[in-house]
Amino acid sequence: MLETVHRAQDRAEDAAEDAAAAEGRAEQAEADRDEAAVQLAMAWREWTSSSSSQRLLGAIDWSSTAVTALLEDVEALAGEGAGPEADRELARLDALAQQVAAPARARHAQQVATLEARARQDTARREELLAEAEELRQERDLSPVAPDWVDNAPHGAPALWELLEFRPKVDAEARAGIEGALLASGLLHGVFTQDGDIVAGKGQLLLSTGRPTALRSLRTVLAPSCSDAADAARVTSVLDQIALSPGHPTWVSMDGSWGNGPLTGRHLPSAARYIGTAARAAARAARLTEIDLLLQELQQAAQARSEAQDALRAWLRDLEEHLMQAPRSVQLATLRLQAAAARKDAVAALKQAGTLAEEAERLQRAWTARHLHHREVCTALGMPEDAEGLRSTQTSAQQAQTTCRNLQRAGEAVTKHLTRWQRLVGRLGEVREARGAAERDADSATLAWSREASELAALRDSLGSSPQKVHELLDAAERELKQTKGALQRAHADVLALTGKVAAAKEKAHGARETARQARQALVLQAQALHRRLSHPALAVALEPGTIAPPALLSESSSAEDILAAVREVSAAVRRPESTADATALVRAQSVLERHTAGAYDVTVTVEDDLHVVELTDASGRRHVADAAAELRERRDRGRSALTERERTAFSAFVLGGMAEELRNRIHEAERLVDAMNTSLQPITTSHGIGVQIRWRLADSANEHVMRIKDLMQRDVRVLRDEESDELITRLKALVDVAYSNDPQAGYATHLRTALDYRTWHVVDAYITGPGPKQERKISRRAKLSQGETRFVSYVTLFAAADAYFSGLPDTGRALRLILLDDAFAKVDHRTIGELMALLVRMDLDFVMTGHALWGFFEEVPALDAYEVRRAEGTAAVTTHVHWDGHTRHLRAAS
Repeated sequence: MLETVHRAQDRAEDAAEDAAAAEGRAEQAEADRDEAAVQLAMAWREWTSSSSSQRLLGAIDWSSTAVTALLEDVEALAGEGAGPEADRELARLDALAQQVAAPARARHAQQVATLEARARQDTARREELLAEAEELRQERDLSPVAPDWVDNAPHGAPALWELLEFRPKVDAEARAGIEGALLASGLLHGVFTQDGDIVAGKGQLLLSTGRPTALRSLRTVLAPSCSDAADAARVTSVLDQIALSPGHPTWVSMDGSWGNGPLTGRHLPSAARYIGTAARAAARAARLTEIDLLLQELQQAAQARSEAQDALRAWLRDLEEHLMQAPRSVQLATLRLQAAAARKDAVAALKQAGTLAEEAERLQRAWTARHLHHREVCTALGMPEDAEGLRSTQTSAQQAQTTCRNLQRAGEAVTKHLTRWQRLVGRLGEVREARGAAERDADSATLAWSREASELAALRDSLGSSPQKVHELLDAAERELKQTKGALQRAHADVLALTGKVAAAKEKAHGARETARQARQALVLQAQALHRRLSHPALAVALEPGTIAPPALLSESSSAEDILAAVREVSAAVRRPESTADATALVRAQSVLERHTAGAYDVTVTVEDDLHVVELTDASGRRHVADAAAELRERRDRGRSALTERERTAFSAFVLGGMAEELRNRIHEAERLVDAMNTSLQPITTSHGIGVQIRWRLADSANEHVMRIKDLMQRDVRVLRDEESDELITRLKALVDVAYSNDPQAGYATHLRTALDYRTWHVVDAYITGPGPKQERKISRRAKLSQGETRFVSYVTLFAAADAYFSGLPDTGRALRLILLDDAFAKVDHRTIGELMALLVRMDLDFVMTGHALWGFFEEVPALDAYEVRRAEGTAAVTTHVHWDGHTRHLRAAS
């Protein structure tokens, strides 16, 4: 039962350890999940504020999108985030990039469609221009552009402009004005009717026959160009009815003005283009030139469209790549599931641990109850309570039980034998009668046998042995002969085998005698070599004092046992080195010896009888290295004894002359600094009431010297008693000696600095306070702080340390209270950054910081200069200087 209880307790303890491990895994998974949430928020901040987003997506109001919460708080996605709403939130984040890109895609599609429409228009226009140029090259005249109220002339019906030609003496300016007036009035487009009238394409009458002839008509400047006399007459008639100046119903002027009844107007082109063969040819050439220019413009427009289309395609590729780089929530979703699973496992493990603990407690209670009952029963029965006593009692009971069983079996055997005896006693009379009858029959048979035996002996004596007996004796003799021959053959075989073994044994014995002889010779030689080496003065230092070489090593008549005993005696006298040495170690040691004794001794190494003998030589002669070492130790001891008293006197003067007081002041200053830090940290808490306090204490590794030194330095050294001063000096010197033993190569100043560095005696612990009163705990993973609170505690501790240090300087009014932070406030949300910078302002700490998207424009900050450095790949950096005056940002020239 007790073993069952112990097993249950072991299972409960294992389950508790598993639950603690599962809790640790769950906390780690939750920390990883929250870290991924913060990273996702920071990634969204970086993505939304990047120059690529602004360039590709345009101006986006992110405050109305799914990323709003992340921009306000980087820990918005931290926490469990379980349920459909959390999944929908992540889905909205994943779809946000495509959602905000829809307007940009629409603009892109519209621009592409516009370019394609322009391309189609330009293609049609180009085809028209090419067709027109072809017609012009075939000397087809250009027709004047007709007004809206005039249709083109019917096919085959020549217009008036095709039937006219300027007279040679008319100058170019007059030609341009006359043609412009005819063109604007519509007469130039007119065609002849059968009656000789001039009508427009839609039938409007422009000039009828029978009108009065002008005194100065167009015939003075124009003439018919047709070869047909009838057509020439009609053209001449029309020209006569059109005056060359006002005052006639239908007139034109050389300045481009005209009149036709109540209608008047004016149109003065730069040159005549339609009247006359030469004008029309020049017009065709000018038009061809114009068409070439227009075609070039269309080609340039096509090239510009191609570049614009390439730019749009590149923009679309950049957009797609940028959208592919948009943060994804897959890792966060996975870590949420893993954290939930880990938390579920932790809860299950905790529940299992609780169940097993309850089961173990139940078994413990049951065992306790049964043990109490057992004690009562044992007391009542007069039996021992302990297991050993009960086992002894059980053994005695088992022995008694075995004895009783044996006694029972013996009793049963006795009973069986008694029953048989009684049965035999009952048959005794009957057996006696049968015995009497048998004895009588035996007597009768004996008499008969005797008689017949006498007769047979008499017969044998008379006739001799029988043939059967002779044959039996002969068979026995043959069998014995055969057995004798077999034994003889086996004896011969054994003799041959033993002869071979004897020869082999003799050969082995001879070889063994030879091997033993050689071994003895080698043993004697080695013993004599050992005797010579033991007599060498260079080995004296390796032996215990008073050790001499045993005579048995030198005598050739000594037995192997005597030599081995002598070797064991020598081995016991050899001083055991701390480590063995090989040839490499010997060379290395020789090199070190030569380096350390350079200038004082010459090192000589010789090999004598396989011994590497090292000797040192100076002006006084040569000596073995052991003798030289002893001589050097003696010198050192004499010098040390002379130096120790001077050293202690100097060290005492050094300690009591000001060092101890300086060390005491430094320790008290550090304690005051910690108190000032705690005073500065006292009112600083998070919104949840989390604060921080600092403890400065002796390190766990501090030895008794450090603890006693700090205790003695609580008072001024000038008021210490003599024995306390001596103790202080002795313990401080002990610290210096320890530093020297750790690094003998360093100088004495280094040893003093290492031993008397009070900072290494202490450690600094940061304790988290709150949210409850008098509640504090060390900063650890189990402190149950969010990442934001952990960073807040770290930063405020740093700021308080700087504040306390600067406030303790001698001239605080002129001291530069400046701190430098690289990558400041990383992964800290915007609101907390404002609180931390406000804390810097309250502590009157100036700062220089670098960071990503770190501006610091908060109302609590009275003045700030921010420099933003931007650089695209392969280009120079551009710096923007923004000054914050506590209310407004001002862009200034970067210097």
